[in-house]
Amino acid sequence: MIIDWHVHAGEAEFFERYPGYTDVFKKFWEPFIRLYGIDIFTVMNQPLEGKLSMLQEAGVDRAVFIGLDLRPDYDFKIPIEYLADLERRSAGRIIAFPAMNPKRSVEAALEDIDEMAARGLRGFKAFPCFWGDPSDRRWYPLWERAAEKGLIAMFHMGSQIAPGARLKWCLPHLLDDVAMDFPELTIVIAHMGWPWIAETVMGLGRKNPNVYFDTGALRPSLHFGDVDFTAKEGIYRYIQRQIPGKILYGSDFPNGDPKEMVSGFQAMPLDPGFMSQFMGENARRLLKL
Repeated sequence: MIIDWHVHAGEAEFFERYPGYTDVFKKFWEPFIRLYGIDIFTVMNQPLEGKLSMLQEAGVDRAVFIGLDLRPDYDFKIPIEYLADLERRSAGRIIAFPAMNPKRSVEAALEDIDEMAARGLRGFKAFPCFWGDPSDRRWYPLWERAAEKGLIAMFHMGSQIAPGARLKWCLPHLLDDVAMDFPELTIVIAHMGWPWIAETVMGLGRKNPNVYFDTGALRPSLHFGDVDFTAKEGIYRYIQRQIPGKILYGSDFPNGDPKEMVSGFQAMPLDPGFMSQFMGENARRLLKL
């Protein structure tokens, strides 16, 4: 089984259901168009079945669909209800991870966590780059509640060019206190914390039993080869030797091409048993599938 841990939600059905969010979505993604030449809205605005077919053609059996909540800076949120409905209607192909955003208030975020758990969802994604150091004690009630409800806490850590993002809140080591103070909370660091990959893998992932990491957007065509300080083949050999149970395959669609990434990773000269863990078994274990 191949599980894509990192797929951004926001399908044609979403924009049809919530048309007022379209212009805000386009405005938020403008830096990505300017820097990468990718019209994110056009790529995302496709029918759900088309998106699932794209993943299937890449060899992906199941995918974690991630939400986004930009309030109060932007009037945009992919509702928990919408993502839960995608999961319910997908016949097991989608695992919903709504966004958890405490910037409006901790109380509102706690209510969201409770709603996720009540709907039977397995986890959420947090974007500290927009609201602060995740080890700040004012956020601790969130991690306590998530652990209590058995939810997986996925964090965007690493580079971020979106409007309002601050890199000082994207450093993976900021999650060390959270991992230590909430050992029962499963933590996933997105993007291997790129470009702070060693901090994520050799630091947090090796040290903390409850910390995992995904490969979101680390496309082999961009990162393999002669580029320094990135996720070259050697990092995967290190993970295979030292912490094979910690890595999760994720494309970060639309920022990563699932077909390219699956084939690129599968072409690496690594042990087949490790590749099975990397591409799906680790995720299946965490998600209790």
